[in-house]
Amino acid sequence: MRNVLMKRLDLKSWKGWPTDLTGAAACAALTLAAVFVGFVPLHGRHASLAERQERLKAQRQRSSAIERSVIATKGQLAEMQKALTQSELRLEPAERVNHRVARVTELAAGSGLKVHDVQLGASFSTERYTAVPISLAGAGTYRKCLGFLRALNQSFPDTAVKTFELSARPTTPAEATFRFELLWYAAPPAGGGRK
Repeated sequence: MRNVLMKRLDLKSWKGWPTDLTGAAACAALTLAAVFVGFVPLHGRHASLAERQERLKAQRQRSSAIERSVIATKGQLAEMQKALTQSELRLEPAERVNHRVARVTELAAGSGLKVHDVQLGASFSTERYTAVPISLAGAGTYRKCLGFLRALNQSFPDTAVKTFELSARPTTPAEATFRFELLWYAAPPAGGGRK
C-alpha cells in the first residue's frame, strides 16, 4: 500500500502535472479576480453604506430638533395670539393726533420736564395700524426723563420710543436737554391699505 501511495505522489511518473498545474493556477487567478471584482467593491459599498447611515442618523436628529423647535414656536405663537385677542388695547383713530400730542405733552410736564418743541412726522399706514411719529424736545433731569418714559409706557402702551437723546453741560449738570422720537400706533385707515 505504501508503494501505491509513493507511485501516486511521484511527479516524474505523473504525466499530466503541467495541465493540472495550469488548472490550479487558473483557479487561483479566478479566485483572486473574484476577490478583486466582487469582494473589494462590496467592501467599499459596505463602508459607503455605513457612512450614509451615519449621515442619515445625524440628519434625523437635526430634523427632530427642528421639529421640536417648530412645535415650541407654534405654541408661543398661539399664546401670543391668544394674549393679543384678549388684550384690552384698542388703537385710537389717527385723526385724534392733536389730542394725543396734548396728552403726551401734559404727561411730560407732569413728570417735571419742560417741553420746548413738539413736531409731528409724516405718518404711514399698514393693514394693521397707522404709525404717527412724534418728536418731543425740551429740558429736564435724567431722573425726570426716566420718570416720563416709565409713565409713557404705563399710560400709552400704543406708543413706542424710537430714539432718546439726553445731553448736559458740565457747568449745569442738573439740567439736561432731551429729545424723544416717539411712534404712536393708531388705528388703520378705514380702507385698510397703505398710505
